[in-house]
Amino acid sequence: ARACMAVRTYLLAAKSCVDVASILARKQSDPREIVGLSIIPVEHAGRCIGTRGSVKAKISLFTGAALEFPGDRDSATRCAVVGGTAEEREQCVAMLELVQGTEKGVFNSEFPATLNSISTRVTVPQHAVRDIVGKGRMELNALEEEL
Repeated sequence: ARACMAVRTYLLAAKSCVDVASILARKQSDPREIVGLSIIPVEHAGRCIGTRGSVKAKISLFTGAALEFPGDRDSATRCAVVGGTAEEREQCVAMLELVQGTEKGVFNSEFPATLNSISTRVTVPQHAVRDIVGKGRMELNALEEEL
């Protein structure tokens, strides 16, 4: 709860601060052993936030971490502020890297092992992807809700 509150405090401070990106760039993440904050530079904040915050909400839901992207959305440099236990923060950071490293639904790096406990990976033939995703991602959203 304390880490969640700290994340929200950064978000509120960002609303009144002109250059929140430079402030966050100088901050250090809390040690991994404790409940705290991690401040992560992100290249593709839009991907990590998603339409109306949908991706951000899913990342928070699956990892248990509080996640915010304070600052100006048009800023060249963005940071994610992640709050939670060491495990929650580690999983959230891995999820952010996964989302940022995905191009047109394809992730070409090795899947982060830290996400194995909270994910189910399914390999499908390329020709079946369209049917599995469905129109407007409807089928895939329904599958996610069932899991």
